[in-house]
Amino acid sequence: MDWGQSIFTILECSMDIDLDRYYTPLNLAEGLIADQFEPEIKICVDTTCGSGNLLRAANNVFGKISCIGLDRDKSAITKLRRQQPEWQLSVADMLNRKSYQKTYVASLALAAQSDLLLLNPPFSLGNKKSVPVTYGGVEIKASIAMAHVLKSFELFKPKTGALIIVPESVLYSETDEIARNLLLSQYSLEIVTELHNTTFSGARVHSSVITLRPGTRIIKNRISRKNANENLTTSLIRGGLPQYKLVKSFEDEAIPFVHTTTISKIKSGGLQDCDRTEQKLSGRITGPVVFLPRVGLPCSSNIYALNLKYDVQLSDCVIALHFENFISARRASKILTENYESLLALYRGTGARYITLRRLKVWLTENGFKVN
Repeated sequence: MDWGQSIFTILECSMDIDLDRYYTPLNLAEGLIADQFEPEIKICVDTTCGSGNLLRAANNVFGKISCIGLDRDKSAITKLRRQQPEWQLSVADMLNRKSYQKTYVASLALAAQSDLLLLNPPFSLGNKKSVPVTYGGVEIKASIAMAHVLKSFELFKPKTGALIIVPESVLYSETDEIARNLLLSQYSLEIVTELHNTTFSGARVHSSVITLRPGTRIIKNRISRKNANENLTTSLIRGGLPQYKLVKSFEDEAIPFVHTTTISKIKSGGLQDCDRTEQKLSGRITGPVVFLPRVGLPCSSNIYALNLKYDVQLSDCVIALHFENFISARRASKILTENYESLLALYRGTGARYITLRRLKVWLTENGFKVN
């Protein structure tokens, strides 16, 4: 069964927008759990249990087990207590130490003996990019979803590991890089399925189902090395002028403004069709380049070498790979298109797909480029 597509289809109808909840369908949770874990599980924990479907699924898969659930929504816990009186349930916010420390659940001896953590944490931060969180005595900032994962592991320390539904940014963003490294120093991570083009009611979210298990494992990027002997030298230049701040100019000395939507136009018609500006921000460049979008997926037909005869101003949504000569730029564009699928995999994001300079630099280095 295609769990990724099926879970997307039903989740679309299962979201509580106000509480930022993406409730997991019972039958799909059962399939995911059964595929990933052996039946020796005795104690399961869900720290954002909501409707309780992850714990129900575990109970159905493993037989009669002890279920521990927390959630900050008092009404959800009240309803769940009526439905599942044998479960150990408490109202608590895992991102509030005082909140979860005073709960009966957190003080249970069961908590220290938990086998499996099941988690579908809140995704949305609103206007914030991160929240402060402490894990293993280390104070860091992380996304709200990653913060829930960290605190859940710190409190319950599941012996078998965890099955977690996370926004894709948890796996790839710089915001969660420190948190990922902390977890990967103790646990191995595996992506069970990726939920591409996932659309919930009122929100567009790219997400993944992952497992975390005790023990570390190094997972290397799988990219083609057939061009590793090229040793092309490049510099990465990110533009600095947002589209909405562009002040157009019609003066003769104004320079072309390169945005993601104009990359294809430049290939076919040159720079004459670009908007022009006199603004001077970071990301002015001339010479042999290959353009890539920073936000939005690249099109393979728009990865080409261009020899800029005079300065252009790059949008903040454009990255330029700058080379010493046009021959190098041409060779680079060939390598990029031949490895298009692995390049495309670098573009991640819970909402819009994007790439970071760091991710691109690692990819280029491993694919035979020298990045200044």
